[in-house]
Amino acid sequence: MRQKKLFKAIFQIVIAIFFFSSCTEKEEAKRPNILFIMTDDHTQQALHAYGQGLLDTVYFPNMNRLAREGALFRNSFVTNSICAPSRAVLLTGKYSHINGKIDNVGPFGWDQSSYPKLLQASGYQTALIGKIHLNGKPQGYDYSLTLPGQGNYYNPEFIKNGEEELKFEGHCEALIPQFVMDWLENDWDRSKPFSINYHTKAPHRNWMPEEKYLNLYEDREFELPSNFFDDYQGRGSAAREQEMEIVNDMFWGWDMKFEENPFTGEESRLPAPFERMSEAQMAAWNKVYGPANEKFLGLGGPAEKSLNELPSGEELAKFMYHRYLRDYLKVVKSVDDGIGKVLDYLEKQGLLDNTVVVYTSDQGFYLGEHGW
Repeated sequence: MRQKKLFKAIFQIVIAIFFFSSCTEKEEAKRPNILFIMTDDHTQQALHAYGQGLLDTVYFPNMNRLAREGALFRNSFVTNSICAPSRAVLLTGKYSHINGKIDNVGPFGWDQSSYPKLLQASGYQTALIGKIHLNGKPQGYDYSLTLPGQGNYYNPEFIKNGEEELKFEGHCEALIPQFVMDWLENDWDRSKPFSINYHTKAPHRNWMPEEKYLNLYEDREFELPSNFFDDYQGRGSAAREQEMEIVNDMFWGWDMKFEENPFTGEESRLPAPFERMSEAQMAAWNKVYGPANEKFLGLGGPAEKSLNELPSGEELAKFMYHRYLRDYLKVVKSVDDGIGKVLDYLEKQGLLDNTVVVYTSDQGFYLGEHGW
């Protein structure tokens, strides 16, 4: 499910809503609610619904439910495959050079037209909950509760209505769906249809799994993609000069979850944010990752490994690939849980049959293809 067709579908929904707004009050009450779910860096290879061979045995039931009961986009494309510009395109329906958001650094102009503003003008009550990654105070929403910037997985801060910073205990992928349900339960004006932008942080880097899923997939072995050790011969310099390689460009702290670089003994240049975690959260984390890291380092055996004896070549690549892929899939599992909770809530409230549900990601991602 990608942007060009996706925005066309959203635009058609908005046009239909304007048509219905001119009908009788009885007909107007039938206008559909809209639940727009956007993940971050969730790729087609990690959606069982697309039948990808990589993840034949990994199943996300709630995402599959949406595909099974709805429409599955198979031939659509992201307009600008960078997080913030992609989000700006979906909000505005304009190419990046027109809406002004061409990269992750420059400002985004919230004053311009967007589909939430159009819905708001036609009588919808709108909410934005989760990650937006666009600077400035959100416009077009009656309520917003957003992660600042990239946000954090553990014990995150949120910005309420673009002004008040609040901190919450827990994992963001458990908190965000709860916030969606809380808004529906306590703040939604039921005389109006709702439109919610329900945006997750996961599975964006640095893939810090929820406590209950720390051990998930740890015993699962995955085949390296056939082109994992690509040498990029015969292609332009960009293929060789990128900074996306699992082995060469991931950080031992931020990505691999080591407290220091095992090859240098120095603190990782970008450490994992363990200081955000409570003692209980850290204890649960260490129970799973501690033994795995020690095994990698050769600790607890007959003799500690020297630096020269640490894994290298294909053995190192397999370790780093599996640490990355397993963590990625663990946070996707939490996203799937959240979607299920929200769908169950809507169904229990008798709202699901009159709610349009859209699931997408801001862009795809590499899961080891070309070593990326």
